[in-house]
Amino acid sequence: MTALIEPCDHHPMYDVATAPCSRRSIGRPARVTRALVVAGWFAVASLLATAAPASAATVRVTRGEAQAVLQTFGGAGRTVRAHSPVQVGAPADAELRATIRPLASEGFDGRHYCAEDWHVITLLVFNGGDRTFTREDAGLDQVVLTFSLDDNLLPTTRTAVKRVGDTTGLPPELGIEVAYWFQQGRLMSPSDLGVGAHDLLVHVVFPDETFDLQITFHIDAPGTGACI
Repeated sequence: MTALIEPCDHHPMYDVATAPCSRRSIGRPARVTRALVVAGWFAVASLLATAAPASAATVRVTRGEAQAVLQTFGGAGRTVRAHSPVQVGAPADAELRATIRPLASEGFDGRHYCAEDWHVITLLVFNGGDRTFTREDAGLDQVVLTFSLDDNLLPTTRTAVKRVGDTTGLPPELGIEVAYWFQQGRLMSPSDLGVGAHDLLVHVVFPDETFDLQITFHIDAPGTGACI
């Protein structure tokens, strides 16, 4: 897999204040035009969440809402392709308050959550190409994600590899007509995360490269911070 770096200021859907785009070619047939990515939302989404009226936060995030994030492509309404954000829809308030992703540059590092909510610690990976792109081309079965929470291995579940239903929300210059994705993570009940700071690390293994994603997030006590 060869990493090519290019600036993103040619397209308004990119957050040009963050790192440049990275394009990856996975060294398969030439028709495989795009490669592996991780997903989350960038800092503006966090601002949307913290700017919400206090009354909105009084409705606690349920298990079902957190579970829906884990099962949905581009959860929290934003997809990050090769560490650069691509907007694919507005995030719902419950998604903003429930989702914990190890993406420091996307507004998750230092983020506060409420102890009374259900949460989902998760990472999404997808791969796409032109209309001839297949599940086998995606190579997602070769990707290994290992989660650690506060220096302890965190058992997770992984969705099946699924085809993206609609790729029209992605920037057209990416040339992605067909894509496949999976998401891996764990639902966290209100009793699973104690009040205070928590360190999350995900060790990512692609077929030809390995890297770590790490953040620190905070759980606020009932009646304080994110719980108000």
